[in-house]
Amino acid sequence: MYEVGSWFIYMLDGAILALVGIVAMIAIFIKRGQYQKQAVGCIRAEIQLATGWSEFYTIPCDMSAKSVTIGDFLYTLNPDRRRWGRHPMNPFMGLSWLQVPIRIETWYQDVTEPMRQTYDKLIATSAEIKAMTREIQATTAAMQIQEIDARQKELTRAITNQPNKVVIYILAGAGALFGLIDLILLARM
Repeated sequence: MYEVGSWFIYMLDGAILALVGIVAMIAIFIKRGQYQKQAVGCIRAEIQLATGWSEFYTIPCDMSAKSVTIGDFLYTLNPDRRRWGRHPMNPFMGLSWLQVPIRIETWYQDVTEPMRQTYDKLIATSAEIKAMTREIQATTAAMQIQEIDARQKELTRAITNQPNKVVIYILAGAGALFGLIDLILLARM
């Protein structure tokens, strides 16, 4: 009988984990291949309903097709702009790296023309962006200065409108004296 060290058990554990990892990777590649076969030659159609919700369909479609039929309605494709998304929308166990690219198109319900997304982008150079940023910062600083000035004026007005302390003390003392006299008169009755 052979004797092996305690390292042999760790080596066997590592080999078993490696085999499990290899099997898992093979299963992942098989699942991704299935998704790829589904996505090739298909289009994901999104139909926006009047309620605001959308229905999604994955339909076989040639790359040069001009229209697709969903249910009993014929929808035309946008030949000028092709948009791409990820298929499937909910992959196995939520693993997003299993998703593959698929062409997508969106229509309103029972409208043959696809939705036209407007991607109007403003093109600006970095110098223009810096100038706009500086202008915003200057405007913000000017607003803060105006606010500080308004607070300073309000504080100055509050300080100048304060009554004289001596008058306040005399009135408080007189109030206390009259209160004491009233208390004495009430006690005599």
